[in-house]
Amino acid sequence: RSVRPKWDELSIPDVAMRTAGRTLIDLLVELKLIGGDQEFRLAELMQRRNDCAHPTAFNPSYEETRNYLDEISEAALELARLPIH
Repeated sequence: RSVRPKWDELSIPDVAMRTAGRTLIDLLVELKLIGGDQEFRLAELMQRRNDCAHPTAFNPSYEETRNYLDEISEAALELARLPIH
């Protein structure tokens, strides 16, 4: 709420569900909940997700898919541990 006063009436789950990925990453940075390394990692994971969602010439191997799922699960667990109240 301190960096987005207009969002005052929204709950954290509302913000998470209604906000584009890059905007959420920017918000976490503005709130100093993640640093530059985490920002880069989340942006990279989001881009890889977008590549898979719109596959033109993208055909990941089993290993690439498994690695992505491991990385995204780890990132989700890290985000779940953030001190957001």
